Amino acid sequence: MEQSRFDGVIPKPGALQPGEGPGAQWQCTMGEPKHFYVYIMASNSRHHVLYTGVTGNLSRRVFEHKRKLIPGFTSKYNVTRLVYYEMFCYSDMAIAREKEIKGWRRNKKITLIEGMNPHWYDLASQWEDVYKPDPGVVGTARRVLRGLNGHSG
Repeated sequence: MEQSRFDGVIPKPGALQPGEGPGAQWQCTMGEPKHFYVYIMASNSRHHVLYTGVTGNLSRRVFEHKRKLIPGFTSKYNVTRLVYYEMFCYSDMAIAREKEIKGWRRNKKITLIEGMNPHWYDLASQWEDVYKPDPGVVGTARRVLRGLNGHSG
């Protein structure tokens, strides 16, 4: 079996440099760029429910998924493990890549994940200290989101 550059290493946010990853074939230019991420989350179940998303703040978004702060697909199906991500410098390229991956069949997504993370490690398992919002902010966000989704809190 081919060895991944992540075998035995759980990367921290930003471990991939801009322009890295299978779909990233360009480099960031002109000062400090904002980074955008395409990511795949998976459940713990034997058959892995998969979710592909895009974000400008990967550690915050993974935090939200892990704590089920936003009602929807990932919280309903317990999709809490980050198994793949790519970094981009431009939002339109990240969005295009997300749409490309979402259009793929499941087996192609699995091949993509296993090319980077053959053992399906939770790449964010050691990120507890990376994103720690003020507890009041989390509670407020939950109340706002429940209000937007018609739930009472």
